[in-house]
Amino acid sequence: MNQDVLYDGELISFSRKTNLFPDNDFFNLHIHDDYELYCFISGDAYFVIEGNRYPLTPGCIVIIRPSEFHRVYVSSSVPYERFVVQFSKKLINSFDRDGTLLIPYHDRPLGRDNLYPPSKFNGILPIDLLNTAAEKENDTAVVRIKVISSLIMLLSRILVAFRDSQGNSAELLTPERIIDYISRNLNSDLSLSTLSGKFFMSESQLSRIVKQATGHSVGEYISIKRLHCAKSLLSAGEPAGNVYLSCGFRDYSTFFRAYKKLFGTNPKSDMGRENR
Repeated sequence: MNQDVLYDGELISFSRKTNLFPDNDFFNLHIHDDYELYCFISGDAYFVIEGNRYPLTPGCIVIIRPSEFHRVYVSSSVPYERFVVQFSKKLINSFDRDGTLLIPYHDRPLGRDNLYPPSKFNGILPIDLLNTAAEKENDTAVVRIKVISSLIMLLSRILVAFRDSQGNSAELLTPERIIDYISRNLNSDLSLSTLSGKFFMSESQLSRIVKQATGHSVGEYISIKRLHCAKSLLSAGEPAGNVYLSCGFRDYSTFFRAYKKLFGTNPKSDMGRENR
């Protein structure tokens, strides 16, 4: 993969990535700690986010919030190119204290309303805006201003489009309902027997649905979700002794081992990271 890092500064990064010979083995299901704004430039690909499939067309925008499982699938060997902006909540809070611009990221079930075609941006083409931000500039302060200004403009248009679309939201499908329930009840009993009873299906059927939607077993998916929830709370300054219970772990030693295995650090070392 060729990656042109156009800006990598405090609380925000902006890059243009290209796979000349894309292969699905290169891409995997993953989640981020930051927010992501993705712009598809060219290729033959689609996104899967929390089990929902989104076909990609040139110039479309995909938004992904922290801890939202996603991956790209390529359908052919056509070169695959995209812009990626990753940014922290702290950046948005510096000029939008109420977090209004992040409403489209949060006020929806996981994997829903992630994609915005160019037609939703009222005459402003996202790809043109990002191409302008990507123009070479020697002054890094100017680059930062261009990138953040472009991000604010895109987030503002996405907010309008999101609000316009809310009256037309369809009923959640079964995989979405299961994933949404898990995400909203991480500190509750999420055993396979409890979930299968909740959704009136056999344990094997529920396991198959979650595996197809996320690429993980039910237990793996819940554990990863709980660990990312814990990391977020720790980063905000919550004590590790409280966090493991809040996120559904029964004992600290199990939580500690799982946390260190996934993130490579111990929980206490991540405490308060957001405020550093």
